Amino acid sequence: MTQLSASSSQNPAQQRPASYCLGIDRVEQRLRQIFPLQLFLDYLRQFTAAVAVVLLIAVLCALLWWALAIATGADAATPLEIALPLFYTGFACCVWAIILSLFVNAVRRFWRVAGLVALALAMFLADYWIDFGVKEAPMVVAVIETVNVRSPVVAAMLLGMVALTALYYVYIVWQLVRAGVALLLVNASQRAIRRDLPAWQASGFFGRFWGFPPLYRFARRSRFRHVAIVSLAVIAAFFFSFATMVPFVLTSSIYDFERMQKQCPGDAACMIERAWFYIAMYPEPFAFAFACVLVGSGAQWLLRRLLRFSLDELQEVDMRAPVLFLRAFKDDQVPLKPGRLGAFGRVLELGRRPNSLDQLLLDEATPIGPVVGLGNPDDKRPPYGAARGYFDHKTWQEAVADLANNATLIVICIDDTDGIWWEVEHLMGRRHLHKTLFVLHPRYAGASENAAILQRIAERGSLALGIAAGETASQSSIGFFQDRSGGTCVIRSSTFSRFAYLLTLRAFIRERLALLPASLADRERWPQRL
Repeated sequence: MTQLSASSSQNPAQQRPASYCLGIDRVEQRLRQIFPLQLFLDYLRQFTAAVAVVLLIAVLCALLWWALAIATGADAATPLEIALPLFYTGFACCVWAIILSLFVNAVRRFWRVAGLVALALAMFLADYWIDFGVKEAPMVVAVIETVNVRSPVVAAMLLGMVALTALYYVYIVWQLVRAGVALLLVNASQRAIRRDLPAWQASGFFGRFWGFPPLYRFARRSRFRHVAIVSLAVIAAFFFSFATMVPFVLTSSIYDFERMQKQCPGDAACMIERAWFYIAMYPEPFAFAFACVLVGSGAQWLLRRLLRFSLDELQEVDMRAPVLFLRAFKDDQVPLKPGRLGAFGRVLELGRRPNSLDQLLLDEATPIGPVVGLGNPDDKRPPYGAARGYFDHKTWQEAVADLANNATLIVICIDDTDGIWWEVEHLMGRRHLHKTLFVLHPRYAGASENAAILQRIAERGSLALGIAAGETASQSSIGFFQDRSGGTCVIRSSTFSRFAYLLTLRAFIRERLALLPASLADRERWPQRL
């Protein structure tokens, strides 16, 4: 991508650092390819850990039973016979959860070894399912041919059931191969932008493991509220993870053909009668998974209602310098369009994805400081997201000025309102540019709207944000910020999706906190297209 020219005619030695573009489409595409695998592994390890905990609790109950049996002189052999298999199974689940955690960590950090593991796993599963299909194919064909003599409709339904199962597993293998290749193709620059913050800034192992919302640590003033939040978070994680067990249940439908062959050898009428039962039972795993998603979504909704803070409440329990979020009241949370995920990824993130820039910023920036903003005076209750402060219309400018002075980071969503333009001019005039990320509202994704809003911003701050002669217009500017050298980094995207805003936030936070191996201004280290 052609570098943007600096808007200055000074001597080169005294010239301001230039503005330059950073395209994120390629890294966003790879992120979308890897994201379903990351989410699936998160759910799988949560489910494995939950099963291990349940089994270990059962072992403890059996041991207590054994101790009571010894104390009362009863037969103590039966409890031990129960406890030992449970203990071994629980221990195996613990080991498996640790292995999955290591795999998840490698995927989250974009390590190439994770790509190799994903490809190896895809080959193993493909080999296993091919062997399984070859072994069961004669039985399936025999049953379908026998049924077809009496009822072609039932035979077609059985064939469709087998085809759907086979296609499902082919799709799973394809997702693994796709994610594995994407992980292998990730370069050092993409890895530095995409990976999670260092562990020392995160919310703790327990919270990360179960996917707790970032604000749960600040709800400890009320013991009941804190216990309810932790319980709802675990319930939501368990039901969401339980829904991921569908892939491991679908193979049971193939065994139905073996049962029909044994129960009705050569009897087409008997097979048809049994086939109707198995056909009716085939959607059951999907219905169960859907029910789990509904329960998990309900727990997530209740959890977010408990995690609504006002600005004063949050600052009383979190004394760090805040992260200020500014946006127009008419579009309070700035809804974002979802990324282009496949069916598997869309199903996995049901009920879990952040649907707004407000929630996305909350997830990303809470490890750095409390995310705060001004509340809409028309709010009956503060929504889930940035902690709202409510002021009358005469003092909101003073509130913005005070919060901006104290903030460690500022994120402002540019929209065409008088309030936003006052905030833009205030941030530029008070020299807050070095800690401010300007992101454009999704409605300005179009080329003409994008160029017009950038021009209005540039007029207020004497910034060079336009496209140089010959620059491609296939991507629009989604945001910009000052790098560590004082230059302006303009992030460009053709999608303006949730993933594009996520990458823009991460590029800004890592540049601001010096978490990158080199500043984005170092054009020798950073490609112009990530």
